Amino acid sequence: MMNKKIYSLVIFLLMFCLSLAAQENSGSSDLSDFMKKRNSGNAYNKGITNLRLNKYQEALENFDEAININPTFDLAYLTRGKTKFQLSDYTGALEDVTKALEINKSSGEGYYALGYIMLRKDTASASIETFDKAIQNGYAEPNVYYYRGILKAYKKDAAGALNDLSVAIEKKPDYTVAYFDRGNIKMVSGDFQGAIYDYRRALSIDTTIISAYNNTANAKTHIGDLQGAIQDYTKLLQIDPKNFVAITNRGSAKYQTSDYQSAIDDFKAAISINDKYASAYSNLGNALSKSGDNKAAMEQYNKALQLNSNFGDAYLNRGLVKELAGDLDGACSDWKAADKLGVSDASKYVKECK
Repeated sequence: MMNKKIYSLVIFLLMFCLSLAAQENSGSSDLSDFMKKRNSGNAYNKGITNLRLNKYQEALENFDEAININPTFDLAYLTRGKTKFQLSDYTGALEDVTKALEINKSSGEGYYALGYIMLRKDTASASIETFDKAIQNGYAEPNVYYYRGILKAYKKDAAGALNDLSVAIEKKPDYTVAYFDRGNIKMVSGDFQGAIYDYRRALSIDTTIISAYNNTANAKTHIGDLQGAIQDYTKLLQIDPKNFVAITNRGSAKYQTSDYQSAIDDFKAAISINDKYASAYSNLGNALSKSGDNKAAMEQYNKALQLNSNFGDAYLNRGLVKELAGDLDGACSDWKAADKLGVSDASKYVKECK
């Protein structure tokens, strides 16, 4: 009987020791996980610090370390992917962001990053649904709506694009580029007054946006506010005096107000900056013709067509000058060339040809 008790006691002690050993192993595992996460987090935080210092390569090394220590650290993959994108490694960026989403399928920021990278890398294959998932998973930042709107515009969904850009602006009232691009979409849709409003809002936030002045002027030209257009081109040129396209556009607006000499001055100024700009020569030809100098006009059309042999408007207008000079065969040849190039007014002149 005594032997039995001793035996039982030995069994009990053995089981107790095993139990203690198991508890000690569990504690060791918890401690190991804690240390792994802490060390991984420290490496990640160093990477964030280096990003703020624009030290991208050093940051990548830090994120590599964080991932090596903790291969399931989704935020490290996501941020490393963003860093690779900054360094134009789009393939590596997509791989990392995709891996982050495999680990954490509810990362709204991850879906946004994926959508943005695809939009920049290959717009045609970018998916609106990716941005939808970002919003569905709680990442409803202004940028998500903005870029989803840009993608919708690319896919010819103007109404959807306008709605998304409007939401982006509601969320961020000083979102300059959203105003500008909403103006662009309105412009293409024929809402010139709406476009002018958006360009003005963009300029009220940042007065140095050259394209906003240019596009405002273009929209004003469409609604017949030529003096307003001239003023906006002039504002643009105060910021960028060598902008030969704006100088040419201002000359065109002056031409439409019948201020031919001032228009000629602008076209010549544009050519002095860029003597390869065919549009300036063609417009100069128009203004010279209106001023009664058809010989000089012909020379300018010839120069325009030497620079751009597919310049339909130059063929059309040169044909008109040839007609005035009595060269009907030459005029018909030019009008037919213009018609082939798709100039809408050319066909009515071609009908006059034998």
